[in-house]
Amino acid sequence: MMARIAEQVDQSRQERHVRREGRPLDIAETVSESVVHATLMLKVKAIVAFTRSGSTARLISKHRPPRPVYAFCHEASVARRAMLYWGVIPFVMPLTLNADATLAQAEGELLRRKLISRGDILAVVAGSPGKPGQTNVMKLIRAGAG
Repeated sequence: MMARIAEQVDQSRQERHVRREGRPLDIAETVSESVVHATLMLKVKAIVAFTRSGSTARLISKHRPPRPVYAFCHEASVARRAMLYWGVIPFVMPLTLNADATLAQAEGELLRRKLISRGDILAVVAGSPGKPGQTNVMKLIRAGAG
């Protein structure tokens, strides 16, 4: 009996992440949906989202990812709002135009707090630096490898 229930829950979780038919998704929605799919396919430890408005964290959250979403926001007000999103743990941190430096700083913070370990796979979601509302990048990395 328990095995049958577990199978049904597993199946419904997978079906939830199948792309919906009907209205076309935009780039931000597709990237957000794809990052959650990646966490299901790989042993991703966490999703790291860089967001100026909070919309990236919100879009990822609506897919109920199986791993925590660490949302790095440049303003405390955005971080407070992001706390309300399912599975999102926000951090306030300056988001610079240097994407590599910003990622390194966020990764360092997560390592320092022991939320991730060296070698963990992270799914990173961001947009073009300095352009809010344009989530268009998904990157899979190993923590501490760069």
